[in-house]
Amino acid sequence: MKNIDHASLFAEYATSLFAENDTSLFAEINTLLLSGNIQLIKRLKSEQWYVNFPAAVAQAIEFEQGEIVEWLIDDNQHLVLKRTDAAVAKLKKKLKKKAKT
Repeated sequence: MKNIDHASLFAEYATSLFAENDTSLFAEINTLLLSGNIQLIKRLKSEQWYVNFPAAVAQAIEFEQGEIVEWLIDDNQHLVLKRTDAAVAKLKKKLKKKAKT
């Protein structure tokens, strides 16, 4: 089975959209590739909410399994996902290693 680099494919597609300056295509990728869903798991004494987004998005920003993030509530329509300083430092170190090779 061929290993597909979804992050690179996503980046190429997004770049091509900006190059063409076609806002209808940007709207298409925004709804098709960047859409996610909200899942609710109810238990007897609690409930948990999960936000899911496409693997290509996680790969493009190089999330790691179990990474801790913070949610900032901007308003009723916008949430901001913020990485911890430790995760950012680790990613920068990883990117420097990639650049050297």
